Amino acid sequence: MVCFIHRRHGKFLKGVQTSYKATGVGGYVGNKGGLCISFALYEKHFLFINLHLKSGAFKAAERTAMFTRIMRGIMADKLEPDA
Repeated sequence: MVCFIHRRHGKFLKGVQTSYKATGVGGYVGNKGGLCISFALYEKHFLFINLHLKSGAFKAAERTAMFTRIMRGIMADKLEPDA
């Protein structure tokens, strides 16, 4: 995931935080999982979340379990601030 902000808005950008959770092979390979980025721009808060889950018409329960695992992992990281 990439977020672009024009440089003229840069001084109004605050609190950039990111987090991710891989749930692919062995829980480490990044072919499945999720990531998020949050920030404040002009005192408005933004949160973007992107997930890549299992496909298939009959895998809804597995997708729900993956979603729960990913969101818990992301929240456990407490959205680590970028360096």
